[in-house]
Order: sequence, then structure tokens, then C-alpha cells
Amino acid sequence: PSSSVFYQENGPLAYRLNSASSPNPASWNQLALFTLACNTHGGLKTDKSIAEYFEDIKTVYNTTRPSPELSTAIFRALRSHTRETTRLPSTVFKLAWKLYVCGNDGVDEAQANHALGQHVPFLGILEAKVRDDEMPEGYKEYFRVLRKECFEVVLDGVRTVPPEDQTEELVHWRFRAVFVFKVVEHYASCIMTLGEAQHPDNEESLRLVRLARSLASAHPASNANPDDQSLRSYQFDLNIFERTCERFESFVTGS
Repeated sequence: PSSSVFYQENGPLAYRLNSASSPNPASWNQLALFTLACNTHGGLKTDKSIAEYFEDIKTVYNTTRPSPELSTAIFRALRSHTRETTRLPSTVFKLAWKLYVCGNDGVDEAQANHALGQHVPFLGILEAKVRDDEMPEGYKEYFRVLRKECFEVVLDGVRTVPPEDQTEELVHWRFRAVFVFKVVEHYASCIMTLGEAQHPDNEESLRLVRLARSLASAHPASNANPDDQSLRSYQFDLNIFERTCERFESFVTGS
């Protein structure tokens, strides 16, 4: 067939997809479903039959753990739809962040990097759409909303720092913070590369970077064990993150 079973104008299916994205916390089968929807959206030509598509759907509905195949599909989904105003890639990003970064299913850094990208570039991709001068203002405003939603999901994971005596929770918090570092470093670097120090969106971008900096660098280190490997890794990455934030601040403010 030349059109996808997830075609955008399919109202009942679109409604069911939107309903599936609402439960909290997210689930692996939700993520697999939206990834499949994203990667087959928009009339992708394929040799598969409709029946085979629904076999895929049945399979992902039973997904309860991450797999290399799912990570690869997510990586592809987050880089698709460069000219579309679809929410699908943003939904995939938010679900993937909740599960790979904020979940407690034993996902390691390599798995998260495989799915989200080594530098987690999705917020930078959204920012490029916001700043695309060839597009009408309504298009750019749509992506400003998506940017805000995705940043909120990213920062939610580091808003509450566990007490110093909750060692295991602190390790999970550092894991999440390091991924926040990656998001912000890539995001800020993308904007600085454009060289538009006076761009009207820089004020909002600086607000988001400052907020991320205030949250992700709030680790209580007064009684921390200096031999803690996760702490040493966090402090190394924090150093790079702080320098990137300072460079971005200077870029935007001219100070």
C-alpha cells in the first residue's frame, strides 16, 4: 500500500494514539507503538501489507522491555519529519526520556545513548525549526510549544534532589542529570553555531538554559564519598556543562 495505517487523517486511530500517550508513567509498549506510528507515518511506500502492519502493532503492544531494535527505531523516529508539524517525534522523545532516562528498569547509559543519540540532539532539532525563517510564524509557534513541553519533561527528572543519605536515589539522580547536561550542551551549541546573538528567541532559550543549570547542578556534595565512581563522573560532566552554560550566557548577553 502507498499509505500508512497511521495516516494523519485517520481520526479514530489518531484519537486512540492520543489516548495511549496520556497514562503516567509511560510504558514500553506505548513507546513502541508511537515509534512504529512515527516511522510509518505520512504515506511511506512499503512492500508490507496492512495485515503485516497490524502484526507489528500486536507485537509492540506486548513489548515490556527495551531492545536494540526498538532503540534503533527510536533513533530514526527522532530525526524524521523535518518539515512536518506532527507531534509524533515529540511524543516519542518524551516517552523515551521517561523510560530510558527516568525509569528504573535497569537501562544503562549505552542503551539510552543508542535510542536518544550520543548528544541527545532532539531539542536542537526543534530549535532549528523555531528559527527557520522560510516558515510562517504559526509554524514556528507550533514548535515553540513542543520545545517547551519537551524541556519540561527533561527537567522534571532533576527537580527534586534526594537527601544525601539516599545513596541509590542519588546515583539515579546523577544519571538523569548527566543526560540533562547532554541535552543543554547540544542545544546551546546549536544556537551559538548559528551566530545570531540578537535573535528574538534567545531570551527564552537563555531562560531554559539557566533553569537547567540551576536544577542539574544542585547535587549535595558536602558529605559525598570521593571514591564514588558515579559522583566522579557526574562532577567531570558538570564541569563541561557549567563552561557551556557560561559561554552561552556570554553569547546571548554580550557580557
